[in-house]
Amino acid sequence: MSLLIAILLVLSGARAADGSSSLLFAQVLFRHGARAPSAAFTNATYAQHFPRGLGELTDRGFENSHRLGRLLAKRYVSTGFLDAKMVSKQMYWRSVNLARCLSSAATVGAAMFRDYGRHLHVPVNTQETGEHLLNYDFSRCHREVEIIREQCPHYGTPDDFDSWPHYEEFVYNCLNISSPLLKNRNFRQIEAHLNEYKNGLKLPDEWADNVDELIDIHTAVTHWITGTGRYHDPRKMRIKFGNMMNTLIENMEKAWKSHAEKRAFRKFNAYSTQDWMLLGILDSFGVLDETLGMRRTPDYNSMIILELWDDGVVRMLYKRDERDETLIDVSRRIRECGGDVCRIERLSECCRLYRERTPGASCVPLRPRDFLNANRRRRFVGPE
Repeated sequence: MSLLIAILLVLSGARAADGSSSLLFAQVLFRHGARAPSAAFTNATYAQHFPRGLGELTDRGFENSHRLGRLLAKRYVSTGFLDAKMVSKQMYWRSVNLARCLSSAATVGAAMFRDYGRHLHVPVNTQETGEHLLNYDFSRCHREVEIIREQCPHYGTPDDFDSWPHYEEFVYNCLNISSPLLKNRNFRQIEAHLNEYKNGLKLPDEWADNVDELIDIHTAVTHWITGTGRYHDPRKMRIKFGNMMNTLIENMEKAWKSHAEKRAFRKFNAYSTQDWMLLGILDSFGVLDETLGMRRTPDYNSMIILELWDDGVVRMLYKRDERDETLIDVSRRIRECGGDVCRIERLSECCRLYRERTPGASCVPLRPRDFLNANRRRRFVGPE
């Protein structure tokens, strides 16, 4: 994509380049900024590089979340779409209940409205218990247990694993993925090494020249866990992303109906989340190959944008990583849209196989009797 096109995509947030249409409603989902490893450091001396502790944002994570907010300011505040005074009723901010995601949301929001004043902070909502939009209770999703056991019959429960990397290692072994890179190392170390590497620390010598292969292996495991990409499984995807998909599409429909009826409506929704959620939304909409490909997962501060314009056109854009501000337009690739543009009427018909209209419905097991005595602690998906 040329630099000129990239600039136009960033700045054309409130009105089409030819002035023919105006923006009605926008939703963004972004991954948190750079963070520390979730479960353990690979070297005790590395702790000094992550002063906020395991799983928390690094200085780089805060800085690039601020950059993301400035990008959104150019698109939605400088253009006049959102009031620069930060009017809360125009917006809805939601974060999964993880400190790194909450901090990212607060930082992005403050950066969006920095030009009006230094102390404007958007109200960020979260769900401490009963989250079913940006996550779900992994330990009580019995249907997922049944699906996992189809390929991994020795799988017990999430409580069998002391950390998310431990569960990833179980999946790696179950899939019989073999790589010389892991001959003398445990798979569960990959998550820590990759997060350390992305924060500027060195990989072990035997991995230094093979980082792409390492990422590819880790991505394969993530694909299987989420039912995306190389292990595409709509059953898993409905469990993990179905409610979010349904919410995103219904939000667009409600905005369009309110516009048609000349009623006031919220103009902007922002969701601060994790890489696996962005991965699933991209694949559910059918644009994974055009945005990420099949060999990596969403990077820090990557972002999905969904926009609805007053001529009924829907735009879907993707920002790939923490520093590249190019927005990739994949609107015409959305499932069932087709043609030169994607219109709201077609979006309403999109992705039915990947939507969950009743939260938790996809977790109901086929054999309920197998879970009659299940009484497990609440546990959500992904690294702590």
